[in-house]
Amino acid sequence: MDEEGGAMSIESDLFAFLVTSVPGVAGRVYPPPMPQGGTLPAMTYERIAAPRSLTHSGPCEYVPASYQVDLYSRTRLEARALAEVLRGALNGYRGPMGPGTSKVYVARLDSDLDLYEPDTRLHRVAQTYALHYQEEV
Repeated sequence: MDEEGGAMSIESDLFAFLVTSVPGVAGRVYPPPMPQGGTLPAMTYERIAAPRSLTHSGPCEYVPASYQVDLYSRTRLEARALAEVLRGALNGYRGPMGPGTSKVYVARLDSDLDLYEPDTRLHRVAQTYALHYQEEV
């Protein structure tokens, strides 16, 4: 069960996975936006797509979602190193995820970009993952 007493979701299970898989940002994993003036390095994550399919018998349990994960640091090398830790943990992942009951068929890294944000002077690695999972319908 989640904080509100509902069933665990892929969102809460992904959050738990990210917190435990990238120890360098364990206490600093947020849905966007990243808090201004927050401690670095840090990570944000958000779902950017989650199309649902229908079968002849109704909604399909299979969801091919896309999630963007951004890793922020003051240095490019640290942001890149954290991104490599995340890639090693999530790319190709299959099985149960997090403390809930989410079943991941496969997670795949689709894009991996090194970026610099001049207004905040932060380096960011933006990774997009295809996360194929089973949803209770």
